[in-house]
Amino acid sequence: MGKKKARPVCITIGGYYGYGNVGDEAVLYSILSSVAKKLPGIRVYVLTRDPCTIPAVEGIQVVAKSRRSPFSVISAFLLSQVYISGGGSLFQDRTSKKSLAYYCALVRLAKIFGCRVSILSNGMGPLKNESLCKRALSCADFVSLRDRDSLLLAKRLMVKGASPVLSADPVFAYPFRDELPRSFTIPAEPFFAVSLRPDAKGERLNVDAAAKAFITLRERGMSPVFVSMQDSFDLSLAREMAKKTGGRVVQPRDANELFALLCKAELAIGMRLHFLICAAMAGTVPVPVVYDPKVEGCMRDIGLSCSLFGVSPTAEEILQAVDEAKSSYSAKAVKNACRTARKKAIFDMECAVSFPEGAEEGEGKKFFADT
Repeated sequence: MGKKKARPVCITIGGYYGYGNVGDEAVLYSILSSVAKKLPGIRVYVLTRDPCTIPAVEGIQVVAKSRRSPFSVISAFLLSQVYISGGGSLFQDRTSKKSLAYYCALVRLAKIFGCRVSILSNGMGPLKNESLCKRALSCADFVSLRDRDSLLLAKRLMVKGASPVLSADPVFAYPFRDELPRSFTIPAEPFFAVSLRPDAKGERLNVDAAAKAFITLRERGMSPVFVSMQDSFDLSLAREMAKKTGGRVVQPRDANELFALLCKAELAIGMRLHFLICAAMAGTVPVPVVYDPKVEGCMRDIGLSCSLFGVSPTAEEILQAVDEAKSSYSAKAVKNACRTARKKAIFDMECAVSFPEGAEEGEGKKFFADT
């Protein structure tokens, strides 16, 4: 019958994609850009809620697969040799038990269908159901964590002898561009940027106290600009705060627009992790509001201290945190830390897309491929 034609090597990427979150879509774009550089011409399946949000990346074929459809997920794994659990706080059950079960199931299912499994720059914890996560970690061929707290937790859960590595968030490797759409405008006057969201339990910021602090900062000569990173969560709160303070609301469509905005800001007061990462990369003083351990962990890893914890700080506490952040900020140290984080992120993304043993570029081999 002659030699059977080998299937081309394909990759599947899963994560919190298709939900309109600027940070998580930036994670995806960073990973896809890394794949395009390392493996030009390859096909990549992305498990997403909304196929319309999948970016086009020059040099590779990106195909959307419904993350909600078992048929779509299984078909992607059948056609792929590598599965990447890509970025974000996927392995935690603070926000949802179902979410942890879903991402762990993807890892185990990918392994069953013969994929090399890479857990790439994930955040891990807090966890109540450690056994579920432990079983998923046992399936992984490559594990990297984006902060030290996540790394320590992974080391405790993984089998003895396993070697998870400390990485950095993929957004540190985002390929920022100079061009911006004409529709996106940046304030000409001095301003500070703010990113607020409900916390994981749905609790909102003390808006009256925050508004009082932001009005004080406005009196110091900086106008507030409220950034909606995920409209379904952030937009109503941003509009409420803008109304209370006389500020404006900005809805960046991608990390490139966010970065351009933050490059011009005097300060960046934020709850959203990727907002704070982009601020650090832009050379703007970040003022983290720690509503989740991941924020403190990632900020600490690039040399930034945190003094605002929880979602209900007083106006005085916010202003004190701003003053402390400005006085302790070292632009050179943060820039060097971001450069190191970028190198880590790039290196680990390249490790994550490595082929399984026996597979070469353009050729796919799976134990069940012809069944």
